[in-house]
Amino acid sequence: MVQRAALPLTPSFPETINIHHSSEIFLDLLPWNDFNFTGNFNDSSVIITDKEDKLVGVIDYVYAQNYDGERIRANIKVIDNTLAIKFNKDISGEVHLEYLNATGNDNLWLPSYDRESFIDIPKDYIYNPRIYGGLHDYCTWSPDEFNVLGQRVDFRGPCARHDMCYEKSHCRSRRCDSILHEHLKTNCRVQLNPLNPLRATCLATAEVYFTAVVSYQEADTKTLFRVVTKDPQ
Repeated sequence: MVQRAALPLTPSFPETINIHHSSEIFLDLLPWNDFNFTGNFNDSSVIITDKEDKLVGVIDYVYAQNYDGERIRANIKVIDNTLAIKFNKDISGEVHLEYLNATGNDNLWLPSYDRESFIDIPKDYIYNPRIYGGLHDYCTWSPDEFNVLGQRVDFRGPCARHDMCYEKSHCRSRRCDSILHEHLKTNCRVQLNPLNPLRATCLATAEVYFTAVVSYQEADTKTLFRVVTKDPQ
């Protein structure tokens, strides 16, 4: 079953949407025609910008609360002029959207994640950029931190774990990429308060950094995992 709902005519989102025995909700984005909506790597968030490409906010978390108390996370995707919210089964209850405002207005923010833990650098990670293959230098093609107006978010832990995941897999891994994507965003959430408008900026920056990292890895996979052997005697 599919359910449809409308967004308000202002740059804000409803905190909750009631859903009855449905696995999908489609929100009409036409009233928001002055804004651009861009989905991310694994359909977990949507970045909102204005016509001048200035960040407006981020829809970062959508989940349903069943009447029996079960919490189920949704995938969210922009399709034409519609925001599609999809669950892996029919839901009856409330759907919650977490919208983070990047404009500095704190009049609207939605309930945050359950407490998350900072993603740090593993103790057995070896940092040495001179080691062949680019898997010991944190994130090769993006900065190791978010640093805006003196507020910093450390990305070295997510990047180090991504390096180690690749090295263990001996190949480019979508699973490793997905973990990196979530870890970058986790550190934004842990180190910046939900009421801080820079949290949305950090999440948007994490998307850019993530894209740069996996694009490099995709282009350089053969080099990263080349095995050098002796010529047969």
